[in-house]
Amino acid sequence: MQGAVHLNEVLLGSQNAFEAQLGEDIELRLDTTPGLWQLNADPGDVQRMFDILVSNARELMPGGGHLSFSTSNWELRPTAEYLTFPPGNYVRLTVVHNGSVTEETAGKIDEKDLTRGRQGFGSKLARLYGLVQAAGGYVLFRSLRGRGTTLDVCLPAEREPAQEV
Repeated sequence: MQGAVHLNEVLLGSQNAFEAQLGEDIELRLDTTPGLWQLNADPGDVQRMFDILVSNARELMPGGGHLSFSTSNWELRPTAEYLTFPPGNYVRLTVVHNGSVTEETAGKIDEKDLTRGRQGFGSKLARLYGLVQAAGGYVLFRSLRGRGTTLDVCLPAEREPAQEV
């Protein structure tokens, strides 16, 4: 069910659960932007996105590392770099960790065949992609073996700042 979602509140409210899921070997960092715009999304889907992101990070860093989430407002204007995304207002959740995936998996993030009978990282990424697409958003994904992974989850937003609690 769609409703007003305050991404900073979801992120900060889930911090203890994320830390417990990650364990002691993975440091969690949160950087929230004051005045972050409000999402019109399914709160359950937003929580599932976070669960997938945390689970994948943990799996890709068995020896420990760091996972950071940061939020920002993003006004997308038509440019050659983002021709496939419609211009508009987005909330961008940037996820960075020092785990990495193969180029093959990275290149298939939006291919539906990853979810057919396969488990693990690829199928979780495909589920994330599906949740983000259903919300009208986009995922920008970069992973370099030995250097880490960055995902930008861009979700449509209303320019009105979410009311901070």
